[in-house]
Amino acid sequence: MELVQNIQSIACDGEILSSKPLDPFSLLAERQAQYGDLNFGFKVKTAHLHNPYEFLDKLHEDGWKFIHLIRLNILNTCISYFYARDSGSFFYYPTKLPIARRPRININAEELLEALDFTRKALDHDLKLFSHRKHLAIEYENDL
Repeated sequence: MELVQNIQSIACDGEILSSKPLDPFSLLAERQAQYGDLNFGFKVKTAHLHNPYEFLDKLHEDGWKFIHLIRLNILNTCISYFYARDSGSFFYYPTKLPIARRPRININAEELLEALDFTRKALDHDLKLFSHRKHLAIEYENDL
């Protein structure tokens, strides 16, 4: 999202639908109106949607464009999640702390296996969801 937010003509919100509002389109219209003439975008996780297929279909009908950020390395995805959860740090910038001073975490093997299974299913769901929709696919590991 940081890359998109650096474009002057774009305003991009984070996960504004994480509370699973009953009428997400009203919320989007309200947020979009706040930005005036800027192109408005937002980050959404399909788990935050009551019906992701209908939601994306409606957005497409309304003229929205999709960027699908795909993180194919599910092990890195899970480790990143555990690191953020347990250290309280969602981003690590190499210039911020030397390696020796980064917070250390312990990962329970059973919890990791469950997270890998959940993450694989979520990735498969999202790939299927976007398989018939026009979108820009960006692979986290290869394109960024």
